[in-house]
Amino acid sequence: KIWEGTLYHADDLTVPFKDQFTGWRTSLEKAETPVREDCFTSKTLPPPPAAAAAFLEEPLPTLADLGYDAADAAVDARGDFFDPSGGETAALARLQRYVWDEDRLRTYFDTRNGMIGQGYSTKFAPWLARGCISPRRIVRVCERYERARVKNKSTYWVKFELTW
Repeated sequence: KIWEGTLYHADDLTVPFKDQFTGWRTSLEKAETPVREDCFTSKTLPPPPAAAAAFLEEPLPTLADLGYDAADAAVDARGDFFDPSGGETAALARLQRYVWDEDRLRTYFDTRNGMIGQGYSTKFAPWLARGCISPRRIVRVCERYERARVKNKSTYWVKFELTW
């Protein structure tokens, strides 16, 4: 199951990884290694096991429960901070907003290293790390964007960085 959350499936890798990422990635690109379809296509999930259901009903601890003062966690007043919500719905909303609504994919290469604000970088990492969105889905959206709007260094670079 681990390969379901990666950009490439192990069975599709005709080039073995040796010592250097760049040489390996370049070999994959030259071989036109395919990116499989997203394997997470079910619209519904089964209910959690009965033992977990009771646990899931419990409220999450508050900051005070964890020994923190809520005032210490206050959000600054700038208003352009990144505060990701969890889950697939939030991940897909971020993808839609970043790529299509705000058209930021077009300039990703030039803005990817910015730190403050929602427009810098894709900020997909929290959802990728938790499996809320797959790198394959992001690649498919990038490919659709390339057909509909523009194919450039920025669109290539997002796909390239998903190989990490």
